[in-house]
Amino acid sequence: MRIWSILNPSLSGSRHSETATGLYNDAFVESTMDAMDFGSSTATRDAGARRQSEPPDYDWYCIDGGSDHIIRRMVDKIKTKPTTGVRVVAIQSTPSGEMEVVSQTRDGKIKKTYSQVICTAPLGCISAIEIPREDLSYMQRLAIRGLNYDTSTKIALKFESRWWEDPAIMGADRVIKGGTSSTDIPIRTCVYPSYGFNATSKPPGVLLASYTWAQDAQRLGGLAQGVGTEADQRLVELTLQNLSQLHGIPLVDHYAYNWHNNEDARGAFALFGPGQFGNRQQTNSMFVSMKAPAAGGKLHFAGEATSAHHAWVLGALNSAWRAVYSTLGRMQDAVIKREQLIKEWKIPDEEDPESLIKLAVLAEANKL
Repeated sequence: MRIWSILNPSLSGSRHSETATGLYNDAFVESTMDAMDFGSSTATRDAGARRQSEPPDYDWYCIDGGSDHIIRRMVDKIKTKPTTGVRVVAIQSTPSGEMEVVSQTRDGKIKKTYSQVICTAPLGCISAIEIPREDLSYMQRLAIRGLNYDTSTKIALKFESRWWEDPAIMGADRVIKGGTSSTDIPIRTCVYPSYGFNATSKPPGVLLASYTWAQDAQRLGGLAQGVGTEADQRLVELTLQNLSQLHGIPLVDHYAYNWHNNEDARGAFALFGPGQFGNRQQTNSMFVSMKAPAAGGKLHFAGEATSAHHAWVLGALNSAWRAVYSTLGRMQDAVIKREQLIKEWKIPDEEDPESLIKLAVLAEANKL
């Protein structure tokens, strides 16, 4: 068994290619972008030159109560609240030039029309939504059907205390505060909390005992069949056995999650296969096609898969900017509205407004 650890919280993101099995059959550009996301920031670039006693040149924030509070605050800010608990079954152009969205509820189907639609569902879910062939380009249909998604499984374990921070248990020279440990045994990567170091009491400790991708996640995820099942018990036993090889501490509770088993995700995140991200004809690739407007400019796809930073919240946010920019192009005072968007939100590092305008023109001319 080999183990390597990153104990500096500033370096708590482990690169997929170093901590997952079976990723060499994906696009080479994915490893390159992954390395750039993790390795080109000041967090990692300056770490070697900086003494451990020196603080990083950036701030870290912990969202009290969980990151879902970001979404709740966003919902509080918008005027029209989202409708939840319904399933979209169709998106299609209407003879009047609008877009019709059909939702399935317990009481039947509901049809609503809009001037434009932004679809943020993962491509695996979009494949189950009826969209007429004439509303999508060939490459868009191909991407929806065939763009590769990676698997990810997380296993959280709850202990009576944060024993990994206790010198009486770990030893004075082995205390772990934040960061990750990675190994070649099944749990692969263990992530330690990077918050709550100054708590006055000794609350229970929750450890992300296993964070896996690719084939590692498929094999562990196959045991994540729900609390109380025989497979779930085997998953706990395997995880504890692996943790025992690393540390050796008793368990209080656990929770496991496999994104491929979620009906609203059907995959963890986009991870393009060979030839899917780009080619010599850059206007004819799966990635570019999903950034382009569909249905004559009235249907826009957003989400992490449509960003160069896919798999990250940053990619989802950047894709939202691009989708809004594209929708504004079909509105009155488009130039003014786009200028206002840029003034308030800047331009994401991966986007170029001029290129997006050209992309929209090519899409409407059916050249994608």
